[in-house]
Amino acid sequence: MNLSDTEVLAAYYALRDVIRTRRLYGVAIPSEVQRLYDRIDRVIRGDVDQDDTPRDDITDTECGTAEAAVILGYSERYVRMIAASLDGIRVGRTWIFNRRTVQEYADARPAA
Repeated sequence: MNLSDTEVLAAYYALRDVIRTRRLYGVAIPSEVQRLYDRIDRVIRGDVDQDDTPRDDITDTECGTAEAAVILGYSERYVRMIAASLDGIRVGRTWIFNRRTVQEYADARPAA
């Protein structure tokens, strides 16, 4: 099946809105949806090699407090307390984090 450029852009914007809405309400994003969005995003931005392998310099996706809490193994309340350490950005009443930064923070913690 082949999609037109207009159809790909429509799917891209629809996925973006679904992801933003789910983040706003702190609901997890299904991994299949995130992977599809990331793939379309790479294609639209031209960040894909000939074999459809993503380049290393692609910006990471964002995550909300709930996802950051799962990645870190902390409560959402504690994640909000350390938001500055995670380079979080407050949008209204919601915190947004760079997923790579959260993962690096989790990896840097000493093993218990």
